[in-house]
Amino acid sequence: MIIAGDVRIGSDKYALAIKTLSKQKMYYLFSTQNLNDVDNFDKILSSYKDLADVNPKDYLIGVYSKSLVTGKVKAWGECDAIRIILDGISYANNFTFLKEDVLISSNESIENGFVHTFEASNSKISYAFRAMDGEKIFIKLSYNVISLQLQEFKLRLPSTNLQLHEISRQETNRFLVATIKTIRRSDLDNVLDMSWYHVGDKVLKNYSNVKNVYDFETKVMTPIIRYAIKCHESGELPVISLDVETTGLNTVNLAVDNPSRSHCVSIQLSWEDDQGVAIFNDMEHFTNVDIHYVMKRLGELFTWYKGERTIEYWELPEDSECGLSNPQKMNLFNTDNADSKYTANLDAKSLSQLAKRSVTVQRDWFFLIGHNFPFDRRTCYQTDNIALWFNADTLQMAFDLNPQTVRGNGKLKLLTRKLFGHETPELTDILGRGNEDKYRYLVDEEVANIYGCADVDYTRKLFFALPPRYSAFLRL
Repeated sequence: MIIAGDVRIGSDKYALAIKTLSKQKMYYLFSTQNLNDVDNFDKILSSYKDLADVNPKDYLIGVYSKSLVTGKVKAWGECDAIRIILDGISYANNFTFLKEDVLISSNESIENGFVHTFEASNSKISYAFRAMDGEKIFIKLSYNVISLQLQEFKLRLPSTNLQLHEISRQETNRFLVATIKTIRRSDLDNVLDMSWYHVGDKVLKNYSNVKNVYDFETKVMTPIIRYAIKCHESGELPVISLDVETTGLNTVNLAVDNPSRSHCVSIQLSWEDDQGVAIFNDMEHFTNVDIHYVMKRLGELFTWYKGERTIEYWELPEDSECGLSNPQKMNLFNTDNADSKYTANLDAKSLSQLAKRSVTVQRDWFFLIGHNFPFDRRTCYQTDNIALWFNADTLQMAFDLNPQTVRGNGKLKLLTRKLFGHETPELTDILGRGNEDKYRYLVDEEVANIYGCADVDYTRKLFFALPPRYSAFLRL
């Protein structure tokens, strides 16, 4: 499929064509003047439609090619204008219009697929598109210095004899940010059965995130410590699930300053049924908590030690009126690695307004689990050499029960489907193969919560559902 149209960037006029194949997407930028034939230099294209009557390569300025399988990006020629255009489209996709600014937002099922039509406008931006099964077949945008309109068009595009080269990692990341699809909950509903998450407008899960130190302390540390105390007093097993989201799989055996080294962008935890919290550390579109601070505090709970350890925590806001006239103050940023751009994001609420408590615990107060935890442990260890100690691995538990089912496909999603009949999402469900590591670029906060928290929620559920009596469910 090809969509093409006229584009203006300020006073400069271009033609743009986007070609989508099963495994590749290509972006072609054309000049209005013939760039190769001196005799025909003054032959100006009045419209993108004129490209059908000439040799398009004579007008070609630059090309971007993105593999939908590997995510690799290659380029040819001058691509600055393409980047400006894609940045504008990305801004429009991520822009939140007021309800009164939305003119059309409709969904329609047709014989060949599912069509979504959208149009909205305000004093800053005007944007309209039509998408078939998530792939845009019409785009109209007016924003800042950019104006464009693209629609389906038959065109023979040059693809041979173009010496495309791989671009830098920094340029690749910028390109991927500009071209990644914006995923909303409605997109998940269109491709998956999300009845495990919501029924109509009623949300069945308690998934959330934290973006600052105050929320991390009051919504993660304090509740986990209270949960551990409660389990210790009642004799229950204090099961806490942990998972990490990263920029890739190359988290070890590379120098810290190596640009190819993958790193953690979010840490998820769950300690209650149908619950999860995502701790954003390096998300592109959200405020983040300093990962050095997070790992230092989590290390107090989950590293291995003998004997006892005293851990400080904060009273929750609803408990702060406890009659303590002089609450002790805790040094939040007692780490040489604290980054001011993160710690400056602390809410106007101050932890100094809350009372500090302390509790003496032993390591068996916390039963930490993961799914294929060696990867999560290595990823966490690359931050200040803090080695979390996991007590159980649900992947290993499932393998022990039925090696045939788990061998070669130990994905949590497979086990979740087999045991619970629930279709939890993966990034490839919407973005396609090669985008497993693009969690960092998610724009919609609820979708980021669903993707991150479902893993730890169902890892915890899986742990309780894997005694031998459940092994029959794992058979093919």
